Amino acid sequence: MAKIDTWQTSDISIGPIYDNNFKKALKSIRVRSILMPCNQDLYFQVEDNAIEANHIPNASLRPHDSPFGHCAANPGYDKSFELELDKNISELLK
Repeated sequence: MAKIDTWQTSDISIGPIYDNNFKKALKSIRVRSILMPCNQDLYFQVEDNAIEANHIPNASLRPHDSPFGHCAANPGYDKSFELELDKNISELLK
């Protein structure tokens, strides 16, 4: 329940800096970012990450196909996701 509450109530735009302006909060992210949603994830859909990526200046959207959907990132479930994740993390750290 705590995890669901976090998903539903966490908002990076809350507070005086961004004044509830979600796009402004996303635009303030300056680090290189890679968003790796799973195309088959029914909780966190690629379309939502695409909206976010459009507002984060240094973001790259790289959806991943996996029969494991939301669980693709669980260790040991999807070896191809793990390989792609490792590759993307290495790229970010260069």
